[in-house]
Amino acid sequence: MYYSKFNDLKRGTVNPQVTFRHGYSLYKINEFQKSIPILKKIAANNDEIGQQAAYYLGISSLKSGDLNSALLAFETAKKSDFDAQIKEEATYNLIKVLIEKNDNTTAINELQNYLKLYPKGKYIDESNELLSEIFFETNNYIAAIKYIESLERRTNKINDAYQKLCYNQGVSDFNSEKFENSISYFDKAISITNKSEIGYDAKYWKAEALFALNKPESENLYKDLIQTGNETSRIKSLYSLGYFYYNQKNYSNALFYFEDFNKKAKGYSIFEQNIEDALIRLADCYLTSKNYQKALELYDKAYLNNRSDKDYALFQKGVTLRFMGKETEAKSMFDKFAKQFENSRLIDDALYQNGLIELEKNNYQSAINLFTELFKKKSNSVLIPDALLKRALAFTNLQQYDKAISDYKVIINKFGKNPIAEEALIGIRDVLSMSNRTEEFTDIAEVFAKNNPDNSSIENLQFETAKNLFYSEKYEKSVNGFSEFIKNYPNSSSKTEASYLLAESYYYSNKKNESLKYYESVISDNQNVYVSKSAYRAAIISFENENYDKAVDFYKSVVSSSSNKREIIAAWDGLMKSYYLLNNFDNSIKFCNEILSNGGNTVLGSENKAQLYLGKNQLKLGKYTYAIEEFKKTITLAKDENGAEAKYLIAEIEHKQKQFDQSIKTLQELATDFSDFSYWYEKAFMLIVDNYLGKNDIFMAKATLNSIIENSDNKQTIDEAKLKLKSIK
Repeated sequence: MYYSKFNDLKRGTVNPQVTFRHGYSLYKINEFQKSIPILKKIAANNDEIGQQAAYYLGISSLKSGDLNSALLAFETAKKSDFDAQIKEEATYNLIKVLIEKNDNTTAINELQNYLKLYPKGKYIDESNELLSEIFFETNNYIAAIKYIESLERRTNKINDAYQKLCYNQGVSDFNSEKFENSISYFDKAISITNKSEIGYDAKYWKAEALFALNKPESENLYKDLIQTGNETSRIKSLYSLGYFYYNQKNYSNALFYFEDFNKKAKGYSIFEQNIEDALIRLADCYLTSKNYQKALELYDKAYLNNRSDKDYALFQKGVTLRFMGKETEAKSMFDKFAKQFENSRLIDDALYQNGLIELEKNNYQSAINLFTELFKKKSNSVLIPDALLKRALAFTNLQQYDKAISDYKVIINKFGKNPIAEEALIGIRDVLSMSNRTEEFTDIAEVFAKNNPDNSSIENLQFETAKNLFYSEKYEKSVNGFSEFIKNYPNSSSKTEASYLLAESYYYSNKKNESLKYYESVISDNQNVYVSKSAYRAAIISFENENYDKAVDFYKSVVSSSSNKREIIAAWDGLMKSYYLLNNFDNSIKFCNEILSNGGNTVLGSENKAQLYLGKNQLKLGKYTYAIEEFKKTITLAKDENGAEAKYLIAEIEHKQKQFDQSIKTLQELATDFSDFSYWYEKAFMLIVDNYLGKNDIFMAKATLNSIIENSDNKQTIDEAKLKLKSIK
């Protein structure tokens, strides 16, 4: 009271010491709101009184709930060296405010600075505890893991954070197909024996990584989880063991585990897609064990009830009926398939099976029509050589020799390295004889001989040498090796594999554009297991080159050629993004829904991204209300980068609609909930500035820009903020 009266009566400048005592007195009696304007008068002074005033201004602002003002005040006190104790207190309080604002990235930097500056400081234990609590919330797992491993003493909280970090890094490496790396991190997570659920998850994903590497140790690990794991890991291990034996063609064991899985997983929504898939695999197992009636029953159940793989179930029904000798019913099933699933990746198989049935019944013209339809609908099918051979046989039986000879020539000229070419050679010899054209056989035989040279020892040696260089990760040398091989042996049966490995060598040498033509060559040949992988690589390169039309074509090739669920979902993701960038929003939305409906959790984060792109498509279409609904769903799914972008885009819509206060509120929530994602964090503050300018609040716009300039580590952001600050009158 007396200080207030003194200030009222005093004429001229009040001594800073008096001002500090006035503000400090108000602080001591918990009059924080009143102390703030008093302490602000001297907090910027470059002396001991100014440092103390800044510190107590920070405490008062913190008590008043104004975190931004507290942050600025503690930063000011921390920069001064007049009072070492105040400096340390301000440093630690600054960290606590950053954590309360969920600015974890800056908080970690400040904590590490504190630990470096004050190795025996007052808050050394608390700082390590705080680090352990926020490390697992960041994305820089490896740096966090190394830091914790360097600590001489680790508390339970630090060990908890360490386990989560190792598990998260293991999952990240697993999803990047760095399986060996992922195992080492899963082992570290497993080593923390705190009975955490994370330990069970780490053990399961270690088994999955071993399985992906075709290492037999996965079998015992799955079995151990079935005995000792928690409920979720036990059920998941049953499913994985089913596939372990299925891939080994040990169908009786696979049958046992898939059946056990379906019993145990029933009623769990997270396993719905796995249950559907296991049902299909059970039917496959019964088919291979020749229990046709049971297989037929399960395929029928899958066709009627499954949300995905209906085409496969219907196709397999036809195959099963063929095994049962019910050719008429099988043909009816393949006819139904062709009408219902004309865009299925199995359409060529269905047409081929139907063609075989007609051929066996001596319905040659009908067989020809079906094989011809196969060529039209799937011009790159791996069944084309076989279908050509069968069509040639049908033409021969109809005495249409010219057409038969034409088909045989296509096989020999285009598919000369295929084992079926020898059958074609015999077939064309016989047909030429029937049509009195035997003299033509010599030239055709020479083409076959060129494609199938007898002596291949030197060729094989050169090829194996290049492969050894590739698998030793000597990519520049392997480029030369494969290039020479293709040049020397252009008709080699290994040319396609060599082209693929040459493309991979260029890719890993970061010469992606050079790799593209060789991936395209593999896709064009369409004769081996590398087609889907080449298409996926080609799609990625085309996408990075902003050639989105070509990327779409390649992603479609992945979908049509791959049976790997992970590859298919990744291709859907590429199609979703490519169509979006081509402004083809309907198709982009189509693949968003495909991922959300049929993607499951096979690729970590794919659902979140698809949900985000649903909103982005609606935003591009000008449907703001629908866009905001989709963005809110994205935010609900996970606090990842997709959620951060969704939050930003909501704020951007609000800004465009001149809802400046609401936009600021949304962006402050982004800064709190998604502070780890620096790109969106900094964009949020730049948009906050635009909102303040929209409100004509020049003071707050400038203050925010100054804060960005002082605190950002991003030169581009700082330059942008300086430019904007300069433009404000």
